[in-house]
Amino acid sequence: MTATAIAPELKEKTCTACNESWPADKEFFFPGGKTKDGLMSKCKACYESKRRFRPSFSGSLTAELQGLFTQIIQKTEHTAHVNS
Repeated sequence: MTATAIAPELKEKTCTACNESWPADKEFFFPGGKTKDGLMSKCKACYESKRRFRPSFSGSLTAELQGLFTQIIQKTEHTAHVNS
């Protein structure tokens, strides 16, 4: 008697972000990218978590950077005014 396969052989793909292996299909990876299989290199979960947790413009670091940017602009405008 020969053994029969319960499920067909599935190809797996390793996510470049979490290093987990998932079935190489559109259920686990978004289509696109410049890969041979036509799927993105990050799994959907990693892609979505990165997109969901991007720093917002209301964060304290962003406020600090905006303050520094404002100071640079003011110094630049002041220097341009003095030199003209």
